[in-house]
Amino acid sequence: RPLLAYLGEPVLLSVPEHERQKWWLEFEALVMSRRNFFACYNPYLAAMVEHQTGLTLPVIRLHGLYTDAAYFPTRLSEVLVIKGPNICVDSACLLNRFAALAANGGDSEGACAGPEAGQSFTDFQCLSSR
Repeated sequence: RPLLAYLGEPVLLSVPEHERQKWWLEFEALVMSRRNFFACYNPYLAAMVEHQTGLTLPVIRLHGLYTDAAYFPTRLSEVLVIKGPNICVDSACLLNRFAALAANGGDSEGACAGPEAGQSFTDFQCLSSR
């Protein structure tokens, strides 16, 4: 049967290290089969797949145009950060970590913590590992 694959997470997600070589071979065979179609939901993931495998996958972006929603910023001194269900990259943590590095002259290492339900962006912090 043909396979239609719309990738939304990294190819190695949940693949144990001891099974990765076998998985790469299976993945390549699936992608290269003329019966199957693979696509990624964003350019970043497509670039990751290409870097890891050498395989170039098309990108089909989600737009949600059917919602008729629009965003018009009114607080121009603030930044809207979308916190989606992505388990691999946390935008708020990355931005906070960047801000901490900039504020401390690049001397900040840490792990991310928060936000919990009800916390705001300012409550989301990177904690020092020292």
